[in-house]
Amino acid sequence: MDQQEPLYRVVQPNDDYKQSVIEKTYQKTATFTLKDVESHQANLAKAKTELEAQIKVDGAMMQNVIDFHPVVGTLSDEDRAGAAVYYEAKRRVTENTASLDTISKQIADYETEVPKIMEAVGLPPAVDPTIVPAAQDAQPAQTTPDTQTQSTPPTDGTPTTSANPPSDVPPTDGTAQS
Repeated sequence: MDQQEPLYRVVQPNDDYKQSVIEKTYQKTATFTLKDVESHQANLAKAKTELEAQIKVDGAMMQNVIDFHPVVGTLSDEDRAGAAVYYEAKRRVTENTASLDTISKQIADYETEVPKIMEAVGLPPAVDPTIVPAAQDAQPAQTTPDTQTQSTPPTDGTPTTSANPPSDVPPTDGTAQS
């Protein structure tokens, strides 16, 4: 048989009736106190008052816009939505462009300041790994039967690595170099 009305029963009595735990059974079972219900009613009343006030403020704002910009009142909802999307995108472009300008200036400042810092503290000039030498400056790799590919050490002052040691440095793995 389907239950038409919820069933309520006290499952945990309390001297303060508002604190007694009540069980409600109707499709699902839930427990609560009358104090909980009272608190929820107060929250709902506050939310209702706030929403009614916000609706009045927004309604007045809408009327103000139409009074000062009558064309807005003639637009379809779709056109108004498109204008709002455009406005927000334009605002973000303006803000992001300003941020990009600031970042670009900071990058440029660092590009001129870092070499000065390096010189002031006695460090060698930084090498930009993204700069690739021009084709005429590149030296062909030398190959030997035991190494297959071994590059000539750079002559432009760039540091060598363990993968590309200078030819006058003996290998550290115990093998002889020819």
